[in-house]
Amino acid sequence: MKHFFSIILMVILCLPGLKGQNMTNILNGTTLLYTFPIHVDTLKDPTGARLKKKQKKLESKALQQRDFTLSKEKRIADKLYESLGYMKAAEKYEQLEGMERNRFVLEKLANSYRLNGQTEDAEYCYAQIIKDTDNPEDYLHYAQVLQINGKCEDAVRWYKEYMAKSFDTRRDFLVDCEVLKEFKTSNVEIKNRTELNTELLDFCAMPYRDGVVFTSTRGTQKLAKRRDNWTKNSFSDLFFAKKGNHDEYTQIELLAGDINGKFHDGVASFNRAGTKMFFTRNSPKRKSKKGTRLLKIYEADNDHDFWTNVRELPFNSDEFSNCHPTLSRDGRRLYFASDRDGGYGGMDIYMSENIGGHWREPVNLGPNVNTSGNEVFPFIADDETLYFSSDGHLGIGGLDIFSVKKKNPLDESSWGSRENIGRPFNSSRDDFGFVINDDKESGWFSSSRLDGIGGDDIYEWHGKINETKEGKTDLSRTICVYDPASGTRIDGVSVTVFKTSPDGKTRPLSDQDWLVTLKPLDESNREYIISIVEKSQSALGGSGHFVTNAKGTFSYQPDPEGNYIFVLEKPGFHTTRQTFSAAEILEDQEFCIPLEKRHCLTLNGVVKNRDYPAFIPDAEVKLFNKCTGELEAVYSDAKGAFEFCLDCGCEYEIYANKTNFVGNSTIVSTENQDCEQLELQPPIVATIDMSVSDQPDLSAVSPNGNVAPYSTPDWRSGAHHAPQVVYVPVPGNYYAPDAKRPARPQDLNGYFLGDPNAPFTEGQTIRLSNIYYDFDKFYIRGDAAQELDYVYQLLKTYPTMEIALIAHTDARGSDAYNEKLSRKRAKAAVQYLIDRGIEPHRLVAMGVGESRLVNGCDDGVDCPESEHQKNRRTEIRILKLNEPGVRVQYED
Repeated sequence: MKHFFSIILMVILCLPGLKGQNMTNILNGTTLLYTFPIHVDTLKDPTGARLKKKQKKLESKALQQRDFTLSKEKRIADKLYESLGYMKAAEKYEQLEGMERNRFVLEKLANSYRLNGQTEDAEYCYAQIIKDTDNPEDYLHYAQVLQINGKCEDAVRWYKEYMAKSFDTRRDFLVDCEVLKEFKTSNVEIKNRTELNTELLDFCAMPYRDGVVFTSTRGTQKLAKRRDNWTKNSFSDLFFAKKGNHDEYTQIELLAGDINGKFHDGVASFNRAGTKMFFTRNSPKRKSKKGTRLLKIYEADNDHDFWTNVRELPFNSDEFSNCHPTLSRDGRRLYFASDRDGGYGGMDIYMSENIGGHWREPVNLGPNVNTSGNEVFPFIADDETLYFSSDGHLGIGGLDIFSVKKKNPLDESSWGSRENIGRPFNSSRDDFGFVINDDKESGWFSSSRLDGIGGDDIYEWHGKINETKEGKTDLSRTICVYDPASGTRIDGVSVTVFKTSPDGKTRPLSDQDWLVTLKPLDESNREYIISIVEKSQSALGGSGHFVTNAKGTFSYQPDPEGNYIFVLEKPGFHTTRQTFSAAEILEDQEFCIPLEKRHCLTLNGVVKNRDYPAFIPDAEVKLFNKCTGELEAVYSDAKGAFEFCLDCGCEYEIYANKTNFVGNSTIVSTENQDCEQLELQPPIVATIDMSVSDQPDLSAVSPNGNVAPYSTPDWRSGAHHAPQVVYVPVPGNYYAPDAKRPARPQDLNGYFLGDPNAPFTEGQTIRLSNIYYDFDKFYIRGDAAQELDYVYQLLKTYPTMEIALIAHTDARGSDAYNEKLSRKRAKAAVQYLIDRGIEPHRLVAMGVGESRLVNGCDDGVDCPESEHQKNRRTEIRILKLNEPGVRVQYED
């Protein structure tokens, strides 16, 4: 069983009441300045002041009910615990019995085990107090050890409890175990360098000359009686291991010079020439005001392989810790971890620049790197990628290794989106001390994973870190959707992605992506079974539909070339269509798209069973806007609830329908609502009752009772297209579910062209006879909606047809105003069709203003309103056409 977490921070403390025994304090999590296993709490508070304050506050509530005559063991244990001597304290606490072994003792015992990486023992202790505690930190720590111990579902529960009772918004928490499957696996091999490791703590290997320098608690240098009460082990030292002729490391010895002192020494970084070293150690002389020897960064010079002239860096302090230095290639910038004031909560990553031989005041790297948790063990690579470990960003468990790059090389506040470097580097336990060699295909890291030899072990890796196990370059990116007004991310957004060819046209799925076969089911009825098989496991950069998760993100992998159209939709927000190049998407690990809120009134509705006291889930609910003729549709959730965003000053009809139920509707109105302060208005509430039906539900039938060979869009997933639907022209007169209109190609030809045998052709312009607009308005009237429904049927029948909708105005108003108004009218018509389920890439909106009048009602001419209305019209122009036939549309 592993006894240690990994070390992150070490602190030394002399206990006044224990004769000359030196106490060290490391911080929880994983790695130390050198060595010791530290956990989130400890790293967050190296001196233990916050932990002591919280503990005293909890204990004060029980003091009046407890016996003030404490046993000697209890007094010693408490004193050790308050002095950060956790494992020594745990020994004493384990000996307590009866009333003394209460909730407060168990909490201290749990913390002591957690801060030393004994997560199974910590879990056992937390489990005994978790239902009685009023300390939210216990929920967090219990969740963390559960995740480390592989109990993901239990961990998620307690992470949620912590989030509900704390105000911690600066770190990411595991809220869905499926997320753990999404971390990439790089095409690398890792090897435990057993010749470097012991049963104790060995970590943070750094290449140096013909070997490596690393940190270890094997205790060959320190006095045998000097122990760190935090771990009950020796203090750490820096060692050098020379590489032999057969890829083995031999001649392991203490690093020569004035480096290894009385307390912790470790985690080294060198300049390119190997003449200077930066490392961490406990302050050998001065203590903080609380009596603790904190961590500081020191610099040393190499004099013929003897390290001398050791001196403190000027930004050190006796009141906070600095540790884990890493030097940039040019030797001018030093990155390190610190818990100084002004950070984001725990240990943060900082940078100090050397100008004119002087180290400047450190700069915090900002919220893209740092969280309320702990960010430690930075490493700055030659290509300026920063690698670091964190327990505040979403990870597999414990400390995970992340990478991040600056958008502006000269701006330390321009760090982009971090990336979890995934497996096999990261495990459910602490992983840290990542180093990448000059060849970019090998390096080192440390881990407390279960297959190791000791508490922390040193691992070597070889391979391509940016290539997946299948040999493909990892181009996956996190796409986020956010509200630009508040900066918050938006979940449940329906995102449709289309790849475009160089000429700007969308790229259809082809036989390069899918293997599609048709098997006749009934030759007489021309019905088929469709088999769709993906040729590769990931259609790189193809079109697809996604829904943002609880964090407002989804993962997408584009081709390295080409452009992409993103269509974003969610009730209550404006539908957004934007085009981005692959270079823009791939520029950073995270690519974010804004989605603006609509200013509207919220409608909260519920679908209920009229016959039984139950809600009806998965009911299709449609909202018809009587002012604009627009139609929206959603599905009720597991509790029968649905939501719409309503404009002011209008009346709406809401329809609900579901198989085996009798559909029903209700009317709501916003005509009398106060539209000046929409955000202050309470939601409108609507209830729709439905009864169970004994009749089959046919959404579309022909006069002879046959089911129509097409279906309405599947709104359940947020997509505006029907998954795996076959469109086949067959005999019979079929009607759409929403309107009794002809769907056969011959009927549509007759309606639009006046002759059922006349063909549609590319370049053809067709005037829509009934799409008119009120003066100075651009919304879709009810009569216009009926005409656009015919256009909808046309586009559904000819699934590859692409059209332009051209809107015209009358001559009243200025030319510029009319051109702008016509563009709005064209966009309104296009949006109506998109809302019905037509793919956006098939529609183009054009506004030509008053440039194409159909009569003499020009500027200055007195005409009746009916004549002006003839000029306010819409036409369609066929841009692309394929003949109707079998259509296969795939949705992941």
